[in-house]
Amino acid sequence: MYDFKDVLYSIRDNETRIETFKKFLSAASGLSTRASTDPSFMIFNMPVTLLSILGGFYALSAVGVLAYKYALLSAGSTNGSAVAIIPVAVSFLVPLLLVSAYLVIRSTVDGQVSFSHLARGDFNQAIRPDFDPVSFVYDAAIGSTALLGVGWIVSVVL
Repeated sequence: MYDFKDVLYSIRDNETRIETFKKFLSAASGLSTRASTDPSFMIFNMPVTLLSILGGFYALSAVGVLAYKYALLSAGSTNGSAVAIIPVAVSFLVPLLLVSAYLVIRSTVDGQVSFSHLARGDFNQAIRPDFDPVSFVYDAAIGSTALLGVGWIVSVVL
């Protein structure tokens, strides 16, 4: 099991690309707290983690570009044109809403969340004790950034 320090040392020591890539994949798989559960889980988790890293980079880059454009606009420069913030916010919110809807449906099918109890106002019985809100938020964050990563890859390909 490698971490990102090993990846940096591999790059610094000029190791082969395959060895560096192997260390990177091992370090990326270690980002998940559930990385050591079973190999079939990792078959799904590894690409999602890599797409999530790409999506995080894409989101950070988009925010940087928007900040730069608004800085140019506020300084009175004609080089930066204003960008409407609402379409950009919606484009970042859509993956979060899709993943959240998927996770709520999955939790409902598993029986961890009961909408019939929620509709009656019975909040004590609406969520089973085995429901883990930390894993829910983690899956929502990783899933939405992974969808951003997929969107970025599609936009680059197109």
